Amino acid sequence: MPKKLLARGSSGAPVEALQTALAALGVNPGPIDGVFGPKTEAAVMRFQKRAKIEADGIAGPKTLQAIEIMQKAGVSAAIPKPVVKPIVLPKPVGRPVAKPLPKPAAKPVAKPTTSTAGMAARLAAKPAAKPAAKPAPGSALAKAIADSAKKAAPKKP
Repeated sequence: MPKKLLARGSSGAPVEALQTALAALGVNPGPIDGVFGPKTEAAVMRFQKRAKIEADGIAGPKTLQAIEIMQKAGVSAAIPKPVVKPIVLPKPVGRPVAKPLPKPAAKPVAKPTTSTAGMAARLAAKPAAKPAAKPAPGSALAKAIADSAKKAAPKKP
């Protein structure tokens, strides 16, 4: 590992060696391409936090020395992470779980009847129609209505 300062914008073999070392230590620097970009900077910061070094994203002497020490100590990507075991809840005892209620049956649709009684019942159930507007006095319609009313009226004895 080179003993110089590596930061964003650096490139070449020293950066490629840094990226390879970080990947071997289980810190993903992104593609190992020899370019110190944002992913490599983030990986350096993650490593610095793990090594309890000031996390500034710059691979200076302290960071490079910590990487070498961990490599010599045989630390690899197999650093154990905390295992989260699933919690198994006990099954409820006692009252059974309520089943959903069945949906109510659809009401049958009444078929239209053609009988006179059925028609009379439907007409009786309907609200009464509003009376039509009275025709203007002296109009032909008013005269026709008056004539038909005279003919239909019962004659006095």
